[in-house]
Amino acid sequence: MTVFMYLNDVEDGGGTHFGRLNLTVQPKKGKVVIWPSVLDEDPVEWDERTHHEALAVNSGIKYGANAWIHLRDFKTMSDKGCV
Repeated sequence: MTVFMYLNDVEDGGGTHFGRLNLTVQPKKGKVVIWPSVLDEDPVEWDERTHHEALAVNSGIKYGANAWIHLRDFKTMSDKGCV
């Protein structure tokens, strides 16, 4: 899962756009967006519907924070250079 929190209001622009879902989330202080990155039926397969992009900030500045929730231990393999 991906968790994204907007830490401030943005004067204009700066949304998070999910093109395949035809959805744009506008930034607002305290708003949190959570989405799965993988398919329910195959958790090793990327869910293409959740491909997203940060839209340009037209006026002001945007601050945000990401967190990722993993289904399995990813650190051990990474520490061994396997990822």
